[in-house]
Amino acid sequence: MKSKRILFIHTIDTYTGSAKVGADIVNNFSSKQDLFFIESNDGGFLENTVYNKNIFTKSSKYYLINLMLFQVKGFFYLLRNQKKYDLIIINTLGPFLPLFATLFSSEKKVIQYIHEQKIVNPILNFLCVFITKIVRPNVWYPSFFLRNYHSKNFGKGSVLYPAVSDSFNNSHKTSLNITNIVLMVSSLKIYKGVTKFINVSSLFFLIDPNVEFRLVLSCTSSEFEDYLLQNKLKRNRNLKVYFKPKNIVDIYLSSKIVVNLTQRGTIIESYGLSLAEAIICEKPIICPDIGGPFEINENEKFGLFVNENSVDDIILKIKLLLYDDNLYESKRSWCINNKDRFSINLFRATFNELLTIKK
Repeated sequence: MKSKRILFIHTIDTYTGSAKVGADIVNNFSSKQDLFFIESNDGGFLENTVYNKNIFTKSSKYYLINLMLFQVKGFFYLLRNQKKYDLIIINTLGPFLPLFATLFSSEKKVIQYIHEQKIVNPILNFLCVFITKIVRPNVWYPSFFLRNYHSKNFGKGSVLYPAVSDSFNNSHKTSLNITNIVLMVSSLKIYKGVTKFINVSSLFFLIDPNVEFRLVLSCTSSEFEDYLLQNKLKRNRNLKVYFKPKNIVDIYLSSKIVVNLTQRGTIIESYGLSLAEAIICEKPIICPDIGGPFEINENEKFGLFVNENSVDDIILKIKLLLYDDNLYESKRSWCINNKDRFSINLFRATFNELLTIKK
């Protein structure tokens, strides 16, 4: 893409889906860009992009203090400097004060890529939604579900499906594993269904102790141990846990099925990047029949829908895919033949096309 002066704003860099999409956006431009984000102590996708500089510098070891400084510094930085940028991209609902500062520019050159249905903290969610309604940026979404959900507040907007990284597309696909391995890739956010997955793994051990459950988390081992303690959970020996592994593609390839158990009672998954990654790796999926996962797994082509609140239904759907070879192969064939819909090339083409559309 031709050279533009871009300012990309994201709250905190992590190894989660929104930061991953942000990194794909930054890497889409031919020249180095300015970024404004809170650097994580544990690393993230944005720090691995080729950018000019990160304008924000952490001033405290406490996240909440850095978050407040991020909002205030972002606001004043944009008041002074926004005219020098050809394009300002706000990633997620979170950076509400930097977004508010763009209201005072006569030029509307702001894109906000909204990844979430809502922010769990109700006060912060109100502020973020309210500011977006006032500013009225050019809004993009990762799914039609999310666009429809926010359309009353923010208008119609555009849909840009996130991409699976080249490391997945370029990987050597292994043959079907004999070992039955069930994989979940998640953060430790309470609505992600990690508790359900751990409980299912323990119960499944009584059904078939040869089935292995694998949990890939974007946290540290100590944070996970705290999570187990707070939720009174115990790990069975059939559950293996990885913390921000470097060989994530190999973990997908060595698994048989991939599950998403986001709890709709708290929040609805806006996309479900781990499901797209599973499909690229030719692995059938199990997911809720709502939101982004519903769009990805249209008509159960790539796997099965599940009631994510029911341990019995989760176990039933896992058993169906693990033990019914004909069912498994029919889902896997859809994965093999439809992987291109999640390619980085399609993401970049759609991104550049959307940039040409006038607000």
